[in-house]
Amino acid sequence: LLEDSDINLASWIVEMLSEALGLGMDKAILYGKGSAYNMPLGIVTRLAQTSQPAGYPVNAPAWVDLHSSNMITIASNLTGAAFWAALVEANGNTFTEYSRGDQFWAMNSKTYALLKSKAIATNMSGEWVAMIGGQLPIISGDIDILEFMPDNDIVGGFGDLYLTVIRR
Repeated sequence: LLEDSDINLASWIVEMLSEALGLGMDKAILYGKGSAYNMPLGIVTRLAQTSQPAGYPVNAPAWVDLHSSNMITIASNLTGAAFWAALVEANGNTFTEYSRGDQFWAMNSKTYALLKSKAIATNMSGEWVAMIGGQLPIISGDIDILEFMPDNDIVGGFGDLYLTVIRR
């Protein structure tokens, strides 16, 4: 980059900073602690709560313990239709009265590969296929690959309901 122009170097630096900021926001939206430096309360952090935290906003919806209903482990030995049926059943806990938009599914590439391996089948031509191409089959919704996520964890829901505002 230094052999080219200063403009190329500057644009590369801006691109890398933007990517770092985006990943930081993604991580805060999923795992944020909701306190220091105006960090948002992350989806996983909220779902893992077992009691109403101190300072819970008075105007917020009534606090509900979601850790047992919305943090689900699917048996690792399930494959094929049994696995996908369990995933669809678990997805039933993401219902909402406020969104009709598409869901999103965040996971790392190892988990994505595991899902692909569970979706392998043969088509009518006898070719091997895995019906995952950036969207979760049956449930639908975009798959976002985020390498900072733990292996075998999938976080999903209705992203249009998550509101974050950055202001000065």
